[in-house]
Amino acid sequence: MPADQRTVRHLHVKAPRAEHARRLLPVLEDALRCASLGDAEGTRLLVVRRLALGPVAAGISAQALSRLIEQRSAEAVQHWVDATHATADTAACVAFSGALDARVQLALRLLRGQPCTAWYWPLAVPEYSAQADVATNLRVIAWTVARWPEARSALPAWLAAAVHAGQAAALAQAIGPALGPALVQQAGLGSVPAQPTDAVARPAHGPFARRGDLAHQAAPAAGPRAPLPPWLQHALRLAPPTWLPPTSAAPETAPLAPDLGAPPDSPAPVPAVAAPKPTRVRRRQSAPPRAQEQQTRAAPITPDLPEPGLPAKPAPQPLAQPPWREPTAWGGLLFLLPVLQRLQWPQWLDTQPADAGPRCTAMLLHLALRRLAAPPDDPLWQLALPLPPDEDLHVALAGWLADARRWLHRAGRLGLVTLARRPARVALTPTHVDLFFRLDQGNLRLRRLGLDLDPGWLPWLGRVVAFHYGDVP
Repeated sequence: MPADQRTVRHLHVKAPRAEHARRLLPVLEDALRCASLGDAEGTRLLVVRRLALGPVAAGISAQALSRLIEQRSAEAVQHWVDATHATADTAACVAFSGALDARVQLALRLLRGQPCTAWYWPLAVPEYSAQADVATNLRVIAWTVARWPEARSALPAWLAAAVHAGQAAALAQAIGPALGPALVQQAGLGSVPAQPTDAVARPAHGPFARRGDLAHQAAPAAGPRAPLPPWLQHALRLAPPTWLPPTSAAPETAPLAPDLGAPPDSPAPVPAVAAPKPTRVRRRQSAPPRAQEQQTRAAPITPDLPEPGLPAKPAPQPLAQPPWREPTAWGGLLFLLPVLQRLQWPQWLDTQPADAGPRCTAMLLHLALRRLAAPPDDPLWQLALPLPPDEDLHVALAGWLADARRWLHRAGRLGLVTLARRPARVALTPTHVDLFFRLDQGNLRLRRLGLDLDPGWLPWLGRVVAFHYGDVP
């Protein structure tokens, strides 16, 4: 959690004298800036209701107080519950998969007319106001999402979740015809087409359709399907590529999911690409990946130090939740992204249609995973899209993958398998990819080439990518 986002709303200090309390305040401020409150835990969002530090020694240093805050924070998040659970209102710690997930869940509750008075909503979504009406809150949340660095993926994903839940008409009415195009422009999604299409709202695998992670989605509403406003159609067409459903076929034969906003029976558009000189790529079977580790329920971020007043009842035990960090044997695959950036892959994508970037990158990752012979249940397949039957596109992407492998060999004497075969845990959301490696997974050749540095927001992938090193179970 960045230091500029750490806010103490209520602070209770007991001291024998007032000057003792005044002396403690600057020490506490320094300790809060220095404390590691989930900084290496990815995008997972946990809100803590009350953080009791206990007795503090007189004259304590900022470093010692920082360690105490870290220890108490780690203890507080051990008994977290999901925001959708019945006990969330009385829990001491409530979990979301990220800032976007918190805003999706809150927006769906507002659209359905459900109460949103629980203590954790103002902490998880600071722009939310319990005194404002539903339309005002939805507009403020939408504008907040549209101003994020990853808004090009976050805003379409937020809108698609409401459409998938059957709330498209209510959402469009709340946003309004004037603010809708402004949101699209603010998020960097381009201008809204002048003429509306004949697209209709229909069920699809939404951006949150992970394996076993559909608890907060509702079935689309029954009845006739109304046309979507042009700005909403335009935003949904640019939504992140959908994730593989639980019962999907092998990645080589999985169909390409059509966009929301396309006519019901039409195939997904294939970006036109200029094919480079054909390159022969030999397939090489890699060794079978290491056995996957047992999945854990770790829940690590502690964003705020909020209000006091916990109930007297004991804290609930951790509940069985869908896996957050999924094990993968090919965690080093995304070290390929900085290589593509150095080969001017983003500049080549700029010459393609506007929405071709994330799709072409997902197809290139598909080719790489096929070459690595990654098992079909590896979570990194959720970042890939199978190639459509377009020979020119096949040749173009195979050429880029061959160039990347050639660069790796010349710069670091690394092969694709050597680069990618690194056991890790991966946390995927529609806007973020967080990879967690053990400390012994560090590599001098990768560090010398700068491949293990956080890429951050990549518009041509449609996600924020971060690499974390530490104790991984």
